[in-house]
Amino acid sequence: MRYLRNLIAVLILIAGFAFSSYCFNHDEMVHDPRAGDKRRCMILKEQMTTITQHLKSYYTQNNHYPTNDEGLTVLNDLREELAKQQYGLPAPMGIASNPEYMTHYYRMPHREEMVSFECGILSPLLDPFIYENRRGLAKNLFTDSPLNQDTDGNYSLKVTDGIYLYSSSALFYHNRYLEYRSDKIKYMIYAILSALLTLIIGIGMIKAKWIVKSILILMSFIIGMFQGTLHGTCYTGDFFSLYERPDMIGQYSALLEKYHQRGVINDATYQKTKTSIDNLNKLIEARKLY
Repeated sequence: MRYLRNLIAVLILIAGFAFSSYCFNHDEMVHDPRAGDKRRCMILKEQMTTITQHLKSYYTQNNHYPTNDEGLTVLNDLREELAKQQYGLPAPMGIASNPEYMTHYYRMPHREEMVSFECGILSPLLDPFIYENRRGLAKNLFTDSPLNQDTDGNYSLKVTDGIYLYSSSALFYHNRYLEYRSDKIKYMIYAILSALLTLIIGIGMIKAKWIVKSILILMSFIIGMFQGTLHGTCYTGDFFSLYERPDMIGQYSALLEKYHQRGVINDATYQKTKTSIDNLNKLIEARKLY
């Protein structure tokens, strides 16, 4: 009978470890946050591919690519198509004219689409895709461009020689993906140590009294909870969440300032873009965009 009680106690301990670990790991995004960021990068790269196709169509029709001042604003067909998809938003992002939408509206239908923008095209995180036309310009003007380090094309895309696209969102998710991947060995070590500690506790329970057994069972729950929290963030939310946007906009604004100072874009383009971004930020801060 004593051995049966010990067996039951050990089984309860293992069940406690497994259950508490499951409670913290049952969601895919919690279990493997790297998979979510990798997929986000893929979506953004697909969107840049779509923009590239329209840029090449523009070149076919006009025999030249847009200047840095024109950027993606000249892709009228794509911007009109996006505006129709986001019909619940006011112009230039959508085509809504109802005053009700102007005071309170939502992103529609999901947060995985590009959005039309007065100064170009926005990613699902409402930060602009960055267009660079380096033809005829000195290389040192683009020294601070993040795509200089993106030799593998993880967050940028080469349209053709001297013409590039880049996404601050894709860079953010790519860097976070690399951080998760570098922690993989650490997570494995923690998991092994947790399993060994559970085994030691189980062995120690064989001759322990019931009050000690109860304490050890409680410890198994705590170990399981700790092991569960090692797998990543518990935030799932929408697939693209605007709470991450300030990082992207900060990077974009810093780059915009440098391009203006170096003459890559003129004063009119800089002021128009900056004003449009500020207006967009105000809409988000006022909770009129979700």
